Amino acid sequence: MAAAAGRASLSESRRRGHGRSLIAAIWALGLSSTCAADQQDTVAQDLTYIWPTTLWQVPLFPPEEPDSKDLTAKLAKIAEEGFAKFKKEALPKMLELDNPFRAHYEAADVTMRDSEAFLRWQRMSFAMRTRVPLGDVDWVGPQPPKMKGVSFDWPELHSHPDFKRLSKNFEYQCDKYVQHVSKRSFRKEKPRLFVWAEVLRPGDYDLPHVHTGALAAGLLAATSNGGSEELSDLEQQGIEKGHSSRRQLLTFKDPRGPVAPFGNHHYIGLEEGELAVFPSWLSHYFGPNPGNETNVYFHFLMWPRGGPMEMDWEDDPAGDYLYKKKTGVKRGNPLPAERTEL
Repeated sequence: MAAAAGRASLSESRRRGHGRSLIAAIWALGLSSTCAADQQDTVAQDLTYIWPTTLWQVPLFPPEEPDSKDLTAKLAKIAEEGFAKFKKEALPKMLELDNPFRAHYEAADVTMRDSEAFLRWQRMSFAMRTRVPLGDVDWVGPQPPKMKGVSFDWPELHSHPDFKRLSKNFEYQCDKYVQHVSKRSFRKEKPRLFVWAEVLRPGDYDLPHVHTGALAAGLLAATSNGGSEELSDLEQQGIEKGHSSRRQLLTFKDPRGPVAPFGNHHYIGLEEGELAVFPSWLSHYFGPNPGNETNVYFHFLMWPRGGPMEMDWEDDPAGDYLYKKKTGVKRGNPLPAERTEL
């Protein structure tokens, strides 16, 4: 009895399926006729975006990797401890030995000068560890004097296996970005990668800046109140008008200049474990940290193996990028013939 019922159900489902297939075939026939008609009324068009700015915003690791959040939290803690140690031990000696640097530091805003000094120290540390000229490490300003008695070692971070894993991921993401905009890979050539930590306390910010000469630039939010939700158009417009935001935002300035109709800004909020990759020549900065906790970011730059002197600015991969696609435009109704009456 159950078998008979099963056969009856199967037969019924087949009849229903046949009916659905017939309906689908008739619908598809009508659709194909409509598409054919639409194609006859459509003009093919090549669409090209000239000089677009390519911005990637991706998670550091796939969500299924459970240790990714622990990794960024551990490295953020090391960065905060290293920043505190730098301010206590290295910074006073650097100010004592380098008069031009001290003058610049004392004239700078108190909410950004410690962060700038920390970056300066990390640039010098990288140049010493990798034995490259300081001028090749995104250096700005005169060469510093010899810093006798100042330690530039940071083994807690640079020797940490998670930092090495992080650096490999940065190199991978940068190379994928360069491949996207130029169809060329640099990984086999062993590119030069500089990674540094930025610690922004409540109220801290940095000024707009660029890293021209690198293949790509980027940063990771290790700890952040940037928020996981995307900024709405309304929030973007409110910030443009001077309204404050509840989260620390990464801001990009329009590379076409400050003259209308250009001069725009683009804001993104990075959640913890999320990174952004962008052209090295794109002006960017963090606005003031509006929260009550410290935000930690890891920035990175990738150059060819020989450093910035090996790459001509005219050959910048992101600067020559063109986005192309094919689309269609419907033909308009022909204009009625003009009538002339005598």
